[in-house]
Amino acid sequence: MKLEQLRGYVLEEVLCYLLKSSGYDLLARSDVDNVELFWLGNGLNVRGRGTDHQADVLGQLAWTPAFSRPLRLFVEAKFRGSPIGAEEVREAVGILADLNTRYSGWGQGPLVRRHSYRYAVFSASGFTTPAAQYAIAHEISLVDLRDGAFAHLLAAVRDNVPIINNAMPDGRTGAKPTVVLRTVLRAMLHTDGGQAPVQMGDLLGRIIENLPNDARQGAEPRAVDGLISASRNLVDAVTTQQPILVGMPQAPFFLAMRPSRLEDFMTHVARVGDHPVHMDAELSADQVAMRLWPVGSHAYELRFSLPSELARYVLDSTDETARLRSVKREALAHITTTAVQGGQLRPVRLLYQPQPRSRSVLEGTWR
Repeated sequence: MKLEQLRGYVLEEVLCYLLKSSGYDLLARSDVDNVELFWLGNGLNVRGRGTDHQADVLGQLAWTPAFSRPLRLFVEAKFRGSPIGAEEVREAVGILADLNTRYSGWGQGPLVRRHSYRYAVFSASGFTTPAAQYAIAHEISLVDLRDGAFAHLLAAVRDNVPIINNAMPDGRTGAKPTVVLRTVLRAMLHTDGGQAPVQMGDLLGRIIENLPNDARQGAEPRAVDGLISASRNLVDAVTTQQPILVGMPQAPFFLAMRPSRLEDFMTHVARVGDHPVHMDAELSADQVAMRLWPVGSHAYELRFSLPSELARYVLDSTDETARLRSVKREALAHITTTAVQGGQLRPVRLLYQPQPRSRSVLEGTWR
């Protein structure tokens, strides 16, 4: 398997782990929804209106925005040396169109369970202009991981994937190697819905048990054990990372926000609930890296990158400051995210408030 392809698969599983703090629950088995989901040899699949779709990484948000159906989010990650083009985005648009129009009412009745499917593409190398334009027109979220907040995460994946690749099963026994790999990583990162295993034997047994029947029959415990050992350094590096908080702005995309310390964010939210925030930005050749923090306090910081099309809207202007101010006041005026309180997720609104003009000539930029 090509290393860049394997890096993408591994990065997807890592991102699922980091998204857990926002109530993103990975759908690792089809028995949680026998209506829309089913399992084949290639993994989880979703029934569409015209055809079925493989869902390597599909999760459901534990909280549902007002006036919406429960949200399910596809996560796709690319770890290449060049920007991601429009073709990958075009494929995502087609999948969503088929899934979100599946309900016809004919023979299903008004009480049938329905979900709203969304799609996010994460890239370690950015996106082309056509990809960014196409994505924002069709409400596909593009997340650029070149922001420095993700540097250690990408390094961990880059450094450990060659080791994992050397331990990958060859697939000749009937178990698809990528299915085995995802099952191993999900058990080790505890994104498979099970309890954290205590001993190595428990972990190996759970992985074998979680494999689909055809893969379970062909999986060799020794090969799976080797893959566990090869993945340990990666898992150790990932589990020390700060999580990703899903931010829902007043715009057709979501923000992948990294807290300086999750505990500080949760403590502040528990004390004040919804609250006003300041924002500033760091501008580079093709990126706008944002930072926000609570008004009157530096209790925490959240960092995220603007989607590529919005970044170009700012950077292609002769007045970057005015464009940036417009983005903050219109697209980022209210950002809804989540915090755990009393063991339950609750929505939290972060309300943008401009800084006093005297603070900065550029009103909200740092360089």
